[in-house]
Amino acid sequence: MAINIITSPSNASPSANTMLIRATSTATGNANFRMVCDVRDSANTTTYARLKSDLIPGGSTECFFDIGPILRSLVDSQGPQIIQNTGTGTLGTRVGWLNMSNAAFQYRINLYEEYGTPPAVIVGSLQSITGKIVFQGAFSQDQYWAWIDTVRYPGTKDLTNGHKALTDLGGDTDLQKFRTVPSTSYGAISIGNRPAGDWERATVTYYQGLTFIRTYNVYMPPASISALINSFACYPMNIRALPAGSGSTVKNACSDGNTGDVNFVGAGGSFYIDRYTVQFFDDLNQAGALYTFIVDPCAKWSQPSNANPASGTPKSQAGPIHLHWWNDYGGIDTMVFMMKNRRKQEVGSKTTYGANQDLYGTYVNSRIYGGEWEDAYLLNTDWLTDAEFQYLGGLLRSSRVFLDDAITPTKEAMVVNTSFTYFTRMNDRLKQVQIEVRVSPKTALV
Repeated sequence: MAINIITSPSNASPSANTMLIRATSTATGNANFRMVCDVRDSANTTTYARLKSDLIPGGSTECFFDIGPILRSLVDSQGPQIIQNTGTGTLGTRVGWLNMSNAAFQYRINLYEEYGTPPAVIVGSLQSITGKIVFQGAFSQDQYWAWIDTVRYPGTKDLTNGHKALTDLGGDTDLQKFRTVPSTSYGAISIGNRPAGDWERATVTYYQGLTFIRTYNVYMPPASISALINSFACYPMNIRALPAGSGSTVKNACSDGNTGDVNFVGAGGSFYIDRYTVQFFDDLNQAGALYTFIVDPCAKWSQPSNANPASGTPKSQAGPIHLHWWNDYGGIDTMVFMMKNRRKQEVGSKTTYGANQDLYGTYVNSRIYGGEWEDAYLLNTDWLTDAEFQYLGGLLRSSRVFLDDAITPTKEAMVVNTSFTYFTRMNDRLKQVQIEVRVSPKTALV
């Protein structure tokens, strides 16, 4: 007797989509036949669920399973930790690599035949599916059609299609993978696993125009090397916060012995760079995606005077506001809202009761004894490119959004907008977008 697997999920699949397994067996003629599917961890030590399937009606010899709902419960996106809470009234900038340990899960499927009177699982019929990854994400039909998992989650380097990080912003060539960022912005890029040659480092190179200024490596700490998803903090403020290291011996540090702010925009040094690149390398020295950051040093990005870190007061206007969100591919994307932004408070769900004014109830006043309020932000983008419109569309589709004002700790937020219109410069010229977000959780009234 034998099991034949007809279809199974791709090597890396988004958790929010259906994940079907279809299989046939040569033992379908036995009494009380069913197929058994065990969902287990990659080490084959823990069973998370056992599913059983009868044959598809109509004389078919096929059974099928949807393992998506089970695997969906095993992944959980976490906060990006771009701005870290380091104590009461103090914040710290994350530097280097972070293992996003809960955002992806490697699993194993064991299929068995079951038949007989009474029915019994035939252990010797085992057929396994191994090496599969499920990640926090969701695909449209078009995305599934174009999905090449080795580009984002490479088992080995895809020499035909290259490598992309887990981000929506960036074209098919290294020259297209660029973004313009304010000099005081924070953010990260995520990359998927490369098990046949572990990721080892990010190489950061500074340029003044086309002139090379400086290059160094930022090596992964041991805990991140075998992770399914890693996040590298590589926006300007994160780069500037990198400490001095020494070769590959000090992790999450500049390998050339200088701190990250040497020769960077607005910092000390002999040069004033206007761009830098970040490229990922594995321990076999194979190069992954290269991303170019063009730094906008404009003074309007300085912190507004109404920000008060000591009292925990967030910004009410001006200055860049950052939104980070989990995107379709299981990574973290960042958008810096660089125009005038507004903060407001929304009070709702007030509960009132009649309070007597005097002993005899001559006067009755209505008073509030319960309710809640929340912060809300109206955020305005700069003029967007066609690629940035596509990128921003992922924000509205995301179930996990986080807001950073670089003054108070990162907060989870919810996008209020329910629709989004894509524009192109060819047809619509310059366009910008306003996004409304509400900060979670709500706060009780005093």
